[in-house]
Amino acid sequence: MAVTLALSRRRSALTVASMKMLVIGSCTGSKDDARCPPSVKLTEADFNDVVRLCSREKELSNWLRPAAEMYTGRQHTQMMDGVQLMRSAFGQNACDVAIVSAGYGLVPERRPIAPYDITFQGIHKPLIKARGQRLGIPDAIGKLIANYPVVLFLLGDDYLRSAHPPLVPSGRQKFIYFGSPKLRYVDSADVVIVAAAQEAATEFGGSRMFVKGRMFHLLAAGVQ
Repeated sequence: MAVTLALSRRRSALTVASMKMLVIGSCTGSKDDARCPPSVKLTEADFNDVVRLCSREKELSNWLRPAAEMYTGRQHTQMMDGVQLMRSAFGQNACDVAIVSAGYGLVPERRPIAPYDITFQGIHKPLIKARGQRLGIPDAIGKLIANYPVVLFLLGDDYLRSAHPPLVPSGRQKFIYFGSPKLRYVDSADVVIVAAAQEAATEFGGSRMFVKGRMFHLLAAGVQ
C-alpha cells in the first residue's frame, strides 16, 4: 500500500507525459537466444573491436533481434509493457527507449543485437566505471538525455554507476529515477526518486530488479 501511495503522489510529475519522454533501462541475463550455443555468443573481446563485432554479428545473424525484443527478463518486459501503454495514450512518438548494455553500451531499442552473456552486476565499482567509459556510456547518455524534457531511469546501482553519476537535469528537464536514493540523489526539485527497495519488491512479489519495471508499468497505467 505504501508503494502504491508513493506512486500516486508522483503522478503529478508525469503531467508532462504529453511531451517527449525517454526511458532508460538495462540489459537482462534472460534473452531471446534459444538454441544459440553458449560457445558462439559474443564476448568482451568481440565488443573491443568494431570490425570484429560486425563480423561476429554476421555469424550470429539468425539470432539478431532488436534490443527491445532481445531482452526477456521481467524488469525489461514490464518496462516495455509500460512503454506501450504510454505510446497508446500519447502516440507512438511520445516515448523513446534506450538500454544500457554491459556489452554494447547504450543501445537504441531498434538496434539489432546478438546474444551475449556480459553483465555489470557483481563487478567491482572501479571496473564498472572503467568499462562504462570504454563503452562510451557516460557520453552517450549525456548527449541523448539532452534531447528530452522527461527522462525515466530504470537502472540498478551497477548499471547506473557505468554512466558515472550523478546525472543532473538541465533547463526544464524532469528526471524520474526508480531505485534507492544512493546514486540518484541530486539537490534539485526536478529530480524525483521512486524508491524501489526490498519493501516494494516484497509488496509486488518479485526481485528488487523486477520491481523497477513493475512500478514503471503501474505508473504508465496511472497517467493514461
